[in-house]
Amino acid sequence: MESIMKSDIFFFISSVGFIALTILLCVVLVYVILIAHKVLAISEIAKKKSEEIGLVVTEVVKTVRSKTEEVGDAITDAKDFIAQGSVIHWITYLFGSRTKRSTSKRSGSQDKDI
Repeated sequence: MESIMKSDIFFFISSVGFIALTILLCVVLVYVILIAHKVLAISEIAKKKSEEIGLVVTEVVKTVRSKTEEVGDAITDAKDFIAQGSVIHWITYLFGSRTKRSTSKRSGSQDKDI
């Protein structure tokens, strides 16, 4: 009889331990599910923000490309303008006309002195 009583006590303690372990496992599982849900929400937010950043970067790249093309066109125009000799022509015209004017003034003043 004593052995049956010991076995009943063992099974009672084992059952209580198993129930406590099951409850603890359920609590841990609930926390894991809550953490997974929060991670999923964070990943969705990160996905949306990365898409927004991608759109902004795409717009920036388009703007930079268009501005680069505009600057390239301006450089090409400047190169063509210089290659045609227009700048050199205007510079020589401006400085040449001043030299001619000053020469004519000098010659005029020299004629008066003589």
